[in-house]
Amino acid sequence: MQTTQDKQRNSRKREDHLSKDGKWRSVPKVPHLLQYVISGNYFGKVKINGKTVRQSLETTGWTTAQLKLNDFLKEKRENRNAVLR
Repeated sequence: MQTTQDKQRNSRKREDHLSKDGKWRSVPKVPHLLQYVISGNYFGKVKINGKTVRQSLETTGWTTAQLKLNDFLKEKRENRNAVLR
């Protein structure tokens, strides 16, 4: 059974991963993965040629988001040189 102190500690940990406006949650164990808190949708975020690209992974499921994130990163990294031409 959790004590009040444990509950406060756990909620603080969750809050540490929220953006300042509270709309985005980062996932510390999975870089480049964000969750839009309001809708629950997951997004991939990567920096390509100095520009940040954030794109919806079109899922609210954790495991599906992890799988789609790999495809998103692969696609963006393959196309980063095409932008320069």
